[in-house]
Amino acid sequence: MEPQTSPRLVVLVLIAIGFAAASAPGLAAQDGGQVRTIWDGIYTAEQAQRGQALFETTCVHCHADDLGGGEGPALVGAGFMRSWFQKTVQSLFTHILTAMPSDQPGSLSGDEVAALTGFVLSANGVPAGSERLESAPDLIAHILIVGEDGPGPVPDFSLVQVVGCLSTGPDEDWVLTRGTEPVRARDGGGAVDEADARALAGVPLGTQAFGLMDAAYLRPEPLEGQKVVVQGLLIRQQARINVTTLTGTGASCEP
Repeated sequence: MEPQTSPRLVVLVLIAIGFAAASAPGLAAQDGGQVRTIWDGIYTAEQAQRGQALFETTCVHCHADDLGGGEGPALVGAGFMRSWFQKTVQSLFTHILTAMPSDQPGSLSGDEVAALTGFVLSANGVPAGSERLESAPDLIAHILIVGEDGPGPVPDFSLVQVVGCLSTGPDEDWVLTRGTEPVRARDGGGAVDEADARALAGVPLGTQAFGLMDAAYLRPEPLEGQKVVVQGLLIRQQARINVTTLTGTGASCEP
């Protein structure tokens, strides 16, 4: 089944990146992967110490001595968590590896990025452990950045993924009912491939309902009554998703 992509996808992704201040993918926990968090002792004190030394020579001119931000964004406190909440350590790692430092992007090694990541986490009060932070994507792709109280709702203006039932509302607008709780979209909100869509067909439906803005552009009529995977920009206060992609799973929503 071909995923349908809104012609406004690029614009919406750029808007969302502006709000989220990050360009890497987040975790879609709907895939059933085993999730850990940054509070599970994922870096060592030695790595954080090395990262601090690297920060002082490489990063301080943009992010300030106290990591409070300047030319670059804040790397501690509410500003950091707003940008990276419920994204993965792989997201943060990849951003540093490919885009930092801004005057020499891509110049840091994987070990250096792991050390810097450990230092940033340490500066945010995340305790070190006995386990070294490694650069292998399969090891860090399911480590979630959350507050000490654990995961919470994905914030407004995030690129999200929701599984639910596609139907039309009273005004003939497209709506998603029995939706799962929104999670961060992976791959920057790119189209869900057929294999992933089939896997998501088995995800239990939820209780969420969202109006689907711009869904008509995708001509979703053949998918009405199906369990679908919707990705787009979350607007919580209006219970809407500004849709970027809409993919059928092949599963019916009939009881």
